Amino acid sequence: MTPSPDPSSEPAPEHRFDPTRAGLWAACAAGALLAAEPLWAGGGTHLVSVGLGLVFAGLAGAAYGLVARRPSLARVLWPAVGLLIGVAVVLDLGAIDRLGSKDAALAWATVILAPLGGAAFGLWAIYLPRLSAERPRLLALLMPLAVALLVIADRTLFPTTYPGFHMALRAATMALTALAGAALLDHRRALVLAVVGLGLALPSGWGTIGDAVSRPLSGLIVDGARRLTDIDGDGHSHLLGGGDCAPLDGAIGPDAPEIPGNGVDDNCVGGDGEAVDFQPAEAVPVPTTPSPMSVVLITIDALRPDRMSVYGAERPTTPGLARHFPEPGQRHGATYTAGGFTSIAVPAMMRGVLPRRIHWTSVVQTNHLRLFRGDRPLPELRSGERPVYRYGLPVDDPHRPLAWWLARRGMATAAVVDDGPSKFLEARWGTAEGFGRFVEVPGEEDDDARVADAALELLDGLADGPPFFLWTHFYGPHLPDDRRPGVPTFGDDPLARYDHEVAWADLQVARVLDRIAAMAGPDRPIAVVVTSDHGEMVWGPGRMRSHGRVLHPHAIRVPLLFRIFGAAASPPLPDGLRSTVDVMPAILALTETPAPAGLDGLPFDTPRATAITEAWFWQADGRLGLDLIGALDDEALLVFDRLRNVAALYARGDDRLPPQNLMGQRDPGALIEQISAHIDRSGGPPRLGTAR
Repeated sequence: MTPSPDPSSEPAPEHRFDPTRAGLWAACAAGALLAAEPLWAGGGTHLVSVGLGLVFAGLAGAAYGLVARRPSLARVLWPAVGLLIGVAVVLDLGAIDRLGSKDAALAWATVILAPLGGAAFGLWAIYLPRLSAERPRLLALLMPLAVALLVIADRTLFPTTYPGFHMALRAATMALTALAGAALLDHRRALVLAVVGLGLALPSGWGTIGDAVSRPLSGLIVDGARRLTDIDGDGHSHLLGGGDCAPLDGAIGPDAPEIPGNGVDDNCVGGDGEAVDFQPAEAVPVPTTPSPMSVVLITIDALRPDRMSVYGAERPTTPGLARHFPEPGQRHGATYTAGGFTSIAVPAMMRGVLPRRIHWTSVVQTNHLRLFRGDRPLPELRSGERPVYRYGLPVDDPHRPLAWWLARRGMATAAVVDDGPSKFLEARWGTAEGFGRFVEVPGEEDDDARVADAALELLDGLADGPPFFLWTHFYGPHLPDDRRPGVPTFGDDPLARYDHEVAWADLQVARVLDRIAAMAGPDRPIAVVVTSDHGEMVWGPGRMRSHGRVLHPHAIRVPLLFRIFGAAASPPLPDGLRSTVDVMPAILALTETPAPAGLDGLPFDTPRATAITEAWFWQADGRLGLDLIGALDDEALLVFDRLRNVAALYARGDDRLPPQNLMGQRDPGALIEQISAHIDRSGGPPRLGTAR
């Protein structure tokens, strides 16, 4: 009788890498990851994104398996791929250009760590099969942990900036998921996990393709598929919601300018555009009587109303404004900027037209924060100096600014501005047009006290003359933060330091308002408007600060205070929406100055049903890196990402980051029509060297 073999004496079966099983598991794992994405990205999921994720991860897993069968190839290929990804991140972030700037420490860290991290990722891919065979439980713990860390990093580290950095994090998340499937479990366990992931997503319901594009991981897959299906090379696909209405004609697409009256929907918005009325200055009558009042416009950079005690904030940040604007009708709570950056917002405010209609002159910014005209050869740059961004400034814009119209009708005009180190408001960029005196406070000082001193000196010179217009721009709460004397210190966290800077700006603005109150009287009324160019976001575990890259309520909502000093009573600001482009026509109305036709702004006493806000920037080579258009009504904010052809709908007061996307749950209706009409009216994307 032959004895039965002892199972414990048999050698353990050798772990064999099966690329077919690996591809199947990778597909299931990626599908589960995408299906569970609503847990951290909000909203529902979409079958298209999951399906694309399955295809991507399946191919990735199979490719990994084929390479893994050839160890000599794997040892060279994976570190090389990882290193190239790291270098791509360095280039996309412009880290090399920033080595000689104020961000040098962060730039050096990026230059060193990104390639090393990519190479380490490649080494990890080499040893996955061995780790799967020898320590499968350790791998089962490490891989989900690594994916979770990548997701957390994507959501918390610079969530509104550095798109290349986030793309790398998301690509690494998907790659790790594929690698996990390629090295870890058999297909039965993979299917169970995929079913669990789908079960997590189903209760939230299936959304739209736009919902998928707006998510971090599924959006990465959809964007990649759109690039592969861009037949005519115009940067947009006709599939998967890419928005290209003429897939075989590269001259027609979302980036094409809309030509009014040619019978063609050039920009794929829907229908032919209509020409915009533009009235030359010569056709506008000049008043023959003096202005009934003087006007002072005070703008405070990066100021958000919810941090101002005059609007109800708990900390005493704005006692000076509260003292001078005591009545509820003097404080408006639903005013939104027309542009997310100072370079967009201030020109639009001063012209009463939305930013997309302005004639923008190309201006290049270097890593030394110097500005040069981009439509001319650049001068010889300093050692280590390189172009990093391209902006538009209104050097040759045909829309005359507010000061020009007021000076034309006989008012004295003066301004004092502090734009910090950015220099966007320097006189050479068209900001000084129409001002008899234009004082620039050196940006390196970053001191609102100097702005107030200069404003008081200007007021002394204007006191005995004709009605005047004075504009003062305080750099205020904009970064960097400093300790200021004479105002409360609320703490050391970024939000407390921001509030401290708001209190400092308020102290200096109050000095100017005190002088105005003393000058004004029944025979010399002075209207004062206080607002901001844009808001400011303070978010994340590190409480980062930013604006301009997203149309978040904290970044686009601004204060609006209005009072006529010296008058028996000031007309109250009516309820409803207001836009910063309303400032120009409102001041024209106060001074009884005829307004040109074709303005987008409305006087303060004219109701506004909707408002438009925009944000964009160009890369140094002239490519648009961002193009967002937002439309607001009394309840909602619709944000359209024009480059990705995707829209998101938010409740107007939703301050979360990101807010909950209500697309699919509420009808955006008229807001979509407003954005489409604005794109057609303005000709499409923002352009350097053109105007509408």
